[in-house]
Amino acid sequence: MIKVNFYKLNSIEDDKLAFAVIMSKFKNKWIYVKHKDRCTWEIPGGHREENESIMEAASRELFEETGAKKYKLTPVCIYAVERDEKVEYTEYFG
Repeated sequence: MIKVNFYKLNSIEDDKLAFAVIMSKFKNKWIYVKHKDRCTWEIPGGHREENESIMEAASRELFEETGAKKYKLTPVCIYAVERDEKVEYTEYFG
């Protein structure tokens, strides 16, 4: 069974945040990227690298997946996906 919980910003320690997900628009249109392994369209985001803040991870992922160079990231919330007693925390940006 999969369980999803939402948390207020700054209520989970930064070092526990493993992923960054970024909802973004360009010219008033939502941006999606095609996942190379699953062949699905998804919103930009991904794993945090070692010694990287979650904000740095969000910036890197947005650039790597879209080529965006000029943008403003605003943290929206934190959510956790619990699956088979394993919990993974993600910070969501808009």
